Formats: sequence, C-alpha cells, structure tokens
Amino acid sequence: MVLHLHIPFAEPLPSVELVAAQVALNTGLSMRYERMSLFCEPLRVDIGLYPTEEEAPAYYITLGPGNYKCDYLLYATLMTLVDLGGQYHEPLPAWAGQPWEVAKLIL
Repeated sequence: MVLHLHIPFAEPLPSVELVAAQVALNTGLSMRYERMSLFCEPLRVDIGLYPTEEEAPAYYITLGPGNYKCDYLLYATLMTLVDLGGQYHEPLPAWAGQPWEVAKLIL
C-alpha cells in the first residue's frame, strides 16, 4: 500500500532545499533532495516529496511499503512541514519531532 499525504500551505511554499535542511536539523541526520525524493543516507530510506502550486500551495508526501525507519522519515518530514506553516490536523506520534538518536529508542 502506498501512502499519499497532501499538506496545504496558506503562505508561499518553503523551498525543497529549506525543507531538506530543516528535516536534517530536526533529525540530526544528513538529507538529500533529488528527483522529487528526500533521501536519508544514514538510514538508507527515502520518501517522495514534491511541491505544487497548481490549485493552492502544497506539498505531497508519498511513501511505499517500508519499515520503522521509513515511518520515522515520513513523520519527521511531516512535522517539519507543519513547523514551516503546513496544515495537517491529524495527531502525530510523540517521537515525530525527536532526533533520530532519541526516536530510535522509542520505535
């Protein structure tokens, strides 16, 4: 099953470079954005992440079947987008905003 999330923004979208840098800062892990994917080299996982302004400013996140490391990157990115002004109203796991070294002890 593939998960698709739509994160709308009321303000102009933050750049993908800013999103990747902020995810790296929040997680303590290096990130690389390439070909509409956010790669986390240390965890060897990636998620689809792409901006759009077709109907309204938004980011889309896609995630295929994975493991707890994929889930961590997904929720860390989602938390970062919310911190940068994205709108998401579902509850997030408590570890979503934690650095990897803390979150991996909980997961």
